[in-house]
Amino acid sequence: TVKKLRWKPDIVHCQGWISHFLPVYLKKVYHDDPIFTDAKVALSLYNEMLDARLSDNVVEKVVTGGLAAEDVAVLAEPTGINLAKLAIQYADGIVSGTPELDPRLQKAVRQQGLPVLSYVPVNKEGGPYVQAYDLFYDDLLKDKR
Repeated sequence: TVKKLRWKPDIVHCQGWISHFLPVYLKKVYHDDPIFTDAKVALSLYNEMLDARLSDNVVEKVVTGGLAAEDVAVLAEPTGINLAKLAIQYADGIVSGTPELDPRLQKAVRQQGLPVLSYVPVNKEGGPYVQAYDLFYDDLLKDKR
């Protein structure tokens, strides 16, 4: 949709395990596409699907275009936690979507040195979370990683 409408996003915000392949594709496959070149990737993390087992041939399935097996090497052990680590590896900033983020995810985020928006409850429209997200997005856009 973004490409068809010629919208150039400043930030692509990925939420949930189903979006965890998107950061690597944006950074590796679409990195030269003028629509996505400057886009920052924000990644919301939740304690979901971490212990799930992915298909044993997931690496073969995702390698395409400018993406090589070494870009997704963490998926040699195809688990949900490693899929989350892959997303973290290619994200520009992390949003904690839960008050108590799994320690394995916390460690992976620390190792990448990414900016983090700690959990902010979404309690009502226009609540304090809106300002927290605005500030976080502004910081991401200033960061020239």
